[in-house]
Amino acid sequence: MRRYPAAFFLVFCFFFLTSPLAAQLPPPPAPQPVVTGRDPQAMSVLRNALSAMGGTGAASIQDTVVQATFTAPPNAGGQSGTVTVTTKGATEMRSDSTLGNKSTSIIFNNGIEKHSGEKGWVTLPAANAHHKRIEHLPAMLLYYEFARSDMAAAYVGQESLNGESVHHLRLARTSSTGNSYFDQIETRNSQIEIYVDAQTFQIARISFIYLSSTDWRRGFPMDIYYDKYSTVNGIAVPFHQRYFFAGSPNGEFQLTSVVVNQGPTDSMFQGK
Repeated sequence: MRRYPAAFFLVFCFFFLTSPLAAQLPPPPAPQPVVTGRDPQAMSVLRNALSAMGGTGAASIQDTVVQATFTAPPNAGGQSGTVTVTTKGATEMRSDSTLGNKSTSIIFNNGIEKHSGEKGWVTLPAANAHHKRIEHLPAMLLYYEFARSDMAAAYVGQESLNGESVHHLRLARTSSTGNSYFDQIETRNSQIEIYVDAQTFQIARISFIYLSSTDWRRGFPMDIYYDKYSTVNGIAVPFHQRYFFAGSPNGEFQLTSVVVNQGPTDSMFQGK
């Protein structure tokens, strides 16, 4: 089975989960309980993590530009190459990738996802774009989630990850449209599992469900593991990141450059 590059840097074909390839995947995981409220223990760990990862520095960052090399899993049929990821605030993101001899651009802008194509920009269904986060910079992800008024948090427990003790948290964005069925699905779709190192309080792993583009009730887990942290502009940045889709390796990123406050224009994230 061919593997596809990691979710943010180069999202695989939007029809993947509804294509014949999906038949080769394991059954989708059982839905996790919907998170409501703010558990005091979870909030304490989040505050410690935000402090350890540079919450003060994150507050001064308006935009970021990250360059990285992508290495495809061996014997998976994918192409390796380079990626540049630009963000502005919490909701405008763009990746420009060259893998092999193919260049691709992807935009996320306030719940809208667009891909570059031979005939120009194509708008995709918003299943995954609606709750898109800055996954490649977990300090910024945490900073923006912590600032949300609709953020809910639960403490799942203390666990072991690669031989290290971690705090397992579950965050969600609480939907409150008044339609209980829709709100339950929307809140669950927004959930993200965060694993915080119990010693350093740096994020060691996140996990979330990558949704089908045609059925928001169906999806498979995307896991990201972070290591080789270094401080850049006051925030902790993991320069090595490993991605897994449905439990299988999806590729590795080695960050080569991180700069902030470059002032990208809004037009860069519009795909016109």
